[in-house]
Amino acid sequence: MSTKLSKTTKDVKRLLLYFGFFVFFVLFTTWIGGLTNPDKPSPPEAGQLERKDFPPADTLFGQIQIPVIQSLTIDPTSKAIISKSITPFAQLPPVAKVYPLKPEREYSGDADTARLAAKLLNFTSEETKVINNIMYWETPEKNRVFSYDKAQSLWDFHYNIYPQTTTAGFIPNISEYPGMVTAIAPKLGINTNLFLSESNRVDLVNVGQDGQMTTVTSNPNFARVTLFKRVSLSKPLASKNPELYTDVRRYHASSGIIEALVQGDGKDVNLGLWQFRYKQYTYDNPSYYYLITPLEAYSRIQTQKTAFLYQMTLDNSNYFSDAVGLNVDEFTLNVDKTTIVYLEPDSRTNEQPWTNYLQPFYYFTGTFVTKDQQKGTCTFIVPALVDESYRSKTTP
Repeated sequence: MSTKLSKTTKDVKRLLLYFGFFVFFVLFTTWIGGLTNPDKPSPPEAGQLERKDFPPADTLFGQIQIPVIQSLTIDPTSKAIISKSITPFAQLPPVAKVYPLKPEREYSGDADTARLAAKLLNFTSEETKVINNIMYWETPEKNRVFSYDKAQSLWDFHYNIYPQTTTAGFIPNISEYPGMVTAIAPKLGINTNLFLSESNRVDLVNVGQDGQMTTVTSNPNFARVTLFKRVSLSKPLASKNPELYTDVRRYHASSGIIEALVQGDGKDVNLGLWQFRYKQYTYDNPSYYYLITPLEAYSRIQTQKTAFLYQMTLDNSNYFSDAVGLNVDEFTLNVDKTTIVYLEPDSRTNEQPWTNYLQPFYYFTGTFVTKDQQKGTCTFIVPALVDESYRSKTTP
């Protein structure tokens, strides 16, 4: 009896020893795997920084509707190749903020602010008329018009007939115009704290009497100033690493958050400012969402999956006129210059739920060549959130 008990005890000890070795082996290999592949980070060639260095996605708004952007079209018979530069992808964050846009409505004091702006623009302080929440000011000959849409927070100052020559001239360094327009805006009651983008642009243009605009290299009659906002994109966990900021653009590539036509030194509102348009949005507190990698975004351009041709301009042509219907041989994208941007909608509507959020997009710039060897510049945009963060247009 004792011999059998002793043998059974030895068998149990042997099994426990084997089991201990097995558990140790599993734990050891798991530990080694964690060292070599923590959180399965994207490979460097995918162009995405490691998730462990950024806040985790909280997706407070749940699934949001994937944005629908009007893509430019090329000749349907084109057999365009989409290629990339040999340089590596830019290294971009794995998470980004999504900002809800507050519903548009009239705020207390808006009408008085508009009246002060009208007075600054040399209109009478009292509006000429009010139609459907839009306040209007006009000169007696109805050539100069200023309107403020109280419901949409939309400022619009323009001429109905533009002069075909200018006696005011332009400053030698036209890159100073954005700063001048930014300085004018607060005088009109507009907060410009977010207008710090390095992407702001100035184009020398010829504006016809009907307001149609064409970029020119000589004899311009106006400088067109396009301003973009700059907001926080993502903040690394380590305090030593700076917060990441990016541009806020519009759904149409040549549009800006603020658009203005100026002459002279741009400092005098009455003499230098000929057109000014701005729609004011208020952003609510954001939530973090995970992003696809730049490599995945580039692949979606190649397969035409939720990717949009955002801008296409032939060399030495009018920047404000999209080149469409071209028979393209090849698009070449400079992936090392890839960025993430936000797009503000023209208006926020419940019928188009994607317009209720300021959403991130990958922004790919490059060049193209047509079958008849015309060349130009192009931009593709790709919705940047991971697929599980989107719901389709038909999902309730």
